[in-house]
Amino acid sequence: MKRKSLLTLALSLSLVAVVSVGSTLAYLSTKTDVVTNTFTVGKYEQNALVLNEAPVNYIDGDWKEKEGERVTILTYDKLLPGSEVFKDPTVQLTEGIDSYVFVHIVGVDDLEQEGMNLDRKTDSLGGNWIKLKEDGTRDTEWNKDKGLIDGYYVYKNVVSKLTLSNPEDDSLSGQLFRGLKVKHTLTETDMNDINGKTIKIKAAAVQADGIEETNEKKAEQIAFETAKSGLNIQ
Repeated sequence: MKRKSLLTLALSLSLVAVVSVGSTLAYLSTKTDVVTNTFTVGKYEQNALVLNEAPVNYIDGDWKEKEGERVTILTYDKLLPGSEVFKDPTVQLTEGIDSYVFVHIVGVDDLEQEGMNLDRKTDSLGGNWIKLKEDGTRDTEWNKDKGLIDGYYVYKNVVSKLTLSNPEDDSLSGQLFRGLKVKHTLTETDMNDINGKTIKIKAAAVQADGIEETNEKKAEQIAFETAKSGLNIQ
C-alpha cells in the first residue's frame, strides 16, 4: 500500500476472551488482559537531510579549507590562473528512514568550459553517486573522467544515514566532490569569463519502503519522479 500523506493515525485493536459464569453454578473462570496495537505514520524530522560545505580561507591565491561551522553559501573572489579552490558539498542524512537520496548539480559544466575544472580524481561522482538519465534510470555509459557533470545523481544504494567524509570509512559519505582548479594558462580575458558564474546543488530524499514497482518502472525511478520537482533549481 502506498503511503503518500504524512498523517498521524492511531488504531487500537482490543482482543478480549471471557469465559462466562452461570447464574446458579460457581464455575471456574478466567480472562486475558487487553492487547492493544497502536499504529503511527513515520515521517522525516526537520533537518533530517542537510546539504552544506566547509568554510574556506584565502591563502596565497588559493581557497583552502578552514575549521568552523559548515555553510550553504560561499563566494570565491580574487581568483587567479592556477588558483585551487576547496569545495566539498556534502549531503548528510541523520534520520533512520531507509531512503533513496538524489542530488541535482548545475553550473559545473559552464565553469569547466571557461577553464575552471573539477578535481575529478577526488570526487565521489561515479563512485558513491551515480548519474541518472532524465527518466531516472542509471546512466551506465557515463564516464566521470570525461562526461559532463551537470545533472541528476542518486546515492549508490538505499541508505538510512549519510555522513561527512571520513578517511577511515567513506562507505556512507555523502560528499560529492572536493574542489576545483583554474587553469594556469588562462589570460585576463579568459578570467573575466569566469566572473559571476555559480555552482548550485540541491538534494532530496524519498522513503524507500512502500514504493510499488511496475513492469515499466523500478522503485528507484518512481522515487526519482517523486523527488524531481523538489530538485528544481532556479
